[in-house]
Amino acid sequence: MMTMKHLLLSAFILLFFDFSAFSQNNHSPLVHAEWLQNNLDRDDLVLFHIGNKEQYQKEHIPGAVFMDGSEYTITAEDRSYIYDLPSVEELVELLEKKGLNDGDTVVLYVGSNWVSPMTRLYFTLDYLGYSNHTFILDGGLPLWKSRGGAVTDAVPEPGQGSFTPNINPDIVTDINFVKSKVNTSGYHIADARSPVYYQGIEEGMGGKKGHLPSAKTIPYTSMIKEGPHGAYTFLNNSELQAVFNEQEINQDIPLILYCHIGQQATTVYFAAKKLGYNVKVFDGSFHEWATKDNPVVLEN
Repeated sequence: MMTMKHLLLSAFILLFFDFSAFSQNNHSPLVHAEWLQNNLDRDDLVLFHIGNKEQYQKEHIPGAVFMDGSEYTITAEDRSYIYDLPSVEELVELLEKKGLNDGDTVVLYVGSNWVSPMTRLYFTLDYLGYSNHTFILDGGLPLWKSRGGAVTDAVPEPGQGSFTPNINPDIVTDINFVKSKVNTSGYHIADARSPVYYQGIEEGMGGKKGHLPSAKTIPYTSMIKEGPHGAYTFLNNSELQAVFNEQEINQDIPLILYCHIGQQATTVYFAAKKLGYNVKVFDGSFHEWATKDNPVVLEN
């Protein structure tokens, strides 16, 4: 028969492990395979698989709901804007359809190594005021499988959720704001595209070569590295900070990020926020800047 002492000890152990499961979330927006394996059966866990639908139907983490990048972005028929934020009402309807309820813990992961659509969803949830409950599974499905994580082809049917947004408008900005900040000392501006576009070797979206005036270069690929079993993982904080330091982008000055259409920039956004930067994304990015015939700079 269990004594009161044993009961109290058991309760303490359960409380300790429950706290340990949450403690990683409280310190980083990244979670790892071991954490997810220990928390996969939680009723308040919502898993979103971002990537190719055919791959998802073949294998995914048990309980994961598929999310396509076109579902949480909008593109005009004439492509005057591409992959912009939809209305709040449309985003809430989508997330509720996918089963999200207030207070749920959201974990995002990629089916392969295409990281930027996942960080775009993180950015979207941050815009809706839900980043404190949203985490990214580092290494995605490839690293999950290599660590012995289970997969399935069973597609869950999420129930109707009930989600209340708390809009965070300061993390997204428009072209007029950016135009007022180029060549000023009050803001850093960084280009998250590959160097060939920043340098003007190749033409960017919008039909122009080069980059925004006063922009530094932080390619989104510099935020990640190829880890075990070919999985892409984020650099640690000291490695990430070194990338920003190399461009003399410190945390004392707010940072504006852009890329082609506002997707790759969110990978840098995620890393910058992880480090504590005051950061926002120019959603129209180089596509809008160039098509509206604003000045660009070509590197020598």
